[in-house]
Amino acid sequence: MITLSEVNLKDDNEIKNISIFLESLGIKFEADIDYSVVYKEDDKILASASKSKNILKCFGVDKSLQGENITSVMLTALVNKLCEEEIFHYFLFTKKNNEDVFTSLGFKLLYRGELSSLLENGIYSIDDKLDTMKKDFNISGENSAIVLNCNPYTKGHRYIIEEASKKSKTLLLFIVQEDRSVFSFKDRFEIVKEGVKDIKNAVVIPGGEYIISSASFPTYFLKKKEEMVLSQAQIDAGIFGKYFCSKFNIKDRYVGQEPLDFVTNQYNNALLEELNKFGVKLHIIERLKLGETIVSASSVRKLIKEDKISEAFKLLPEAAINFLNSPRGYDVIKKIQGGKR
Repeated sequence: MITLSEVNLKDDNEIKNISIFLESLGIKFEADIDYSVVYKEDDKILASASKSKNILKCFGVDKSLQGENITSVMLTALVNKLCEEEIFHYFLFTKKNNEDVFTSLGFKLLYRGELSSLLENGIYSIDDKLDTMKKDFNISGENSAIVLNCNPYTKGHRYIIEEASKKSKTLLLFIVQEDRSVFSFKDRFEIVKEGVKDIKNAVVIPGGEYIISSASFPTYFLKKKEEMVLSQAQIDAGIFGKYFCSKFNIKDRYVGQEPLDFVTNQYNNALLEELNKFGVKLHIIERLKLGETIVSASSVRKLIKEDKISEAFKLLPEAAINFLNSPRGYDVIKKIQGGKR
């Protein structure tokens, strides 16, 4: 008898079994999964589906059950779990050739890249959210934009913002809202807001859930690092170009040059190509150097971890230094140093 059951994610053996099943279909079971269901027959897994927060992923169905409406039943189980958690809007990443399966189940295609597609479903849409954002931040006229994580905000970020602001009527600074950085979104947002208050044409805006961070982007069906970078860049840039740039009249986007990190450099190249499809110009600004040091957030975190606080502070604007000298900042330092301080 074939039955649907919930996976005990605290049981290493169950995780091993579902991982082996998915691997047989060319799918990786991702570490951030918080809920999974499986179809079993005599303890043999024949289908599975999972979620991480509001992202549905890792759908796999054995050939013997394909065409039996199994995906729909598993999807219903995941959505019921989301409702229990009071999550009423969700995303799904899938291979392009699986799009029709999910659009037939009520999902809306947001963007299709060469390798993967992003879909959404729930009580609101991207247009609803961006209309609200436009109203809340009084966005009008012609604009430029930068997407920033700022983990933490450095003199390098400040330099790119200053350079972009000189060439912009209004510069929209979207802070990545995915809360998986050492510095929380709330802290990153407030530090940047304080750090650019003298730049009169800069507007700091929460990025929301449609600006996708690398931390949350599923890669469970992509096998090569290059595929992962390309897929993420295409969808991230595509959504930004198709929706954000159209809604907010953004004509230019600015990024920092990436001479050291291969992945980020490849991301910038893909971003350039994708934004061009929407008539948006990508400007790559040379990274700030202090002496021989390229200023980066990762350099700051490394110096803090090594307890070289004074050296780290040389790379930071006043707003970030003030934060790190506060009680909350002290807690972040301890976290970076593994609680040793």
